[in-house]
Amino acid sequence: MKSKPKAKAARPKRSTTAKRPAVKRAAAKRPKPVPLPHDTPVDLPAVRAEPEVTAITLTLPSIDHAKQSSEAAVELAKRSQTIESAYAAWAELRSQHRQTLERIAGQKRELEEQGEFLVGAVNQARDLTGPGTQALAKTGEGLDAFARGAQERLTQARAQLSEREAALARQFNRGFLELRGEVRARLERALQHVKPKLKLMVRTLASGQRIVHLGRPAPDEAPMLLLLFTRKIPTRYDFLFDDSTDDPSKAPRDFYPDEDLRPDELLGGITPLRERLAGTRDALPVKGIIPFFLPRAQGPASLLRLVERGPVMEVELADGEGWRNLLSVDEAEALAGWLIKLKLEGRVELELTRG
Repeated sequence: MKSKPKAKAARPKRSTTAKRPAVKRAAAKRPKPVPLPHDTPVDLPAVRAEPEVTAITLTLPSIDHAKQSSEAAVELAKRSQTIESAYAAWAELRSQHRQTLERIAGQKRELEEQGEFLVGAVNQARDLTGPGTQALAKTGEGLDAFARGAQERLTQARAQLSEREAALARQFNRGFLELRGEVRARLERALQHVKPKLKLMVRTLASGQRIVHLGRPAPDEAPMLLLLFTRKIPTRYDFLFDDSTDDPSKAPRDFYPDEDLRPDELLGGITPLRERLAGTRDALPVKGIIPFFLPRAQGPASLLRLVERGPVMEVELADGEGWRNLLSVDEAEALAGWLIKLKLEGRVELELTRG
């Protein structure tokens, strides 16, 4: 007989209710703060008898940034040898300078506003103090000290701002001087190799007076003509063709307004233009015109200007405090004779027509 296999011994079942021994963690418990009774003395910071003046901070434009902007503009001008590129670099530096001036003006406004606010606050504090008490004397002394401290801080801030403004002006002026020299050099080189083309058109009226037009020059020829006629360079490349104006009902101004002009120059007129032409400055901030002095064989030179009129430039003559476009025979002939002289000297190409 075969013996039956032995049954395997059953393993004891693990109790599902048994829990692993908990790991004790030494949790450091912070003691709860014990509230102080109302009569417990507490150390408090000492209160100054005189109020402290808040520091005045200025965000001044960097001189290094102005230097880098000037150097970058000069490098941009030298990268290309065209007249337009030199003027583009000049315009870029002018934009950087304008932004710097706006920041300086904003800082000045903030300082003035802060000064006015402090004065008003001190006056209000005096009004809140009752008269005839010992507290009034102490408060008044504190207010005086506060006002003196605030005024000293404002004075220091104004001096710091003025010093930085002057340093920035010197740095930008060096950049502008170099760019003006680059523009003049390119215009002079162009005049040595290229003769501006002029087409003089004279129309005779029934009264015998003349209306004189010149053909519209090419973009590069406009600054070349101003230099040829006045020995001064324009401050903008497209100055002659710029007819923008803030008031459409009025003619454009003779000058660009952002060129450090005097108040009378902003208003325009013959006198400021005459003074600019006769002055020693090497650049003219003119807009929409080519002004020049016409030499006369007898008598002083006449002041004329060429005004852009679409496809032509119209000749206008200074007469008292106004301009007139109706020229006498002698005036028209004097202009034509001067242009013929420039042609014979090999400085322009000239064509005379009736029209």
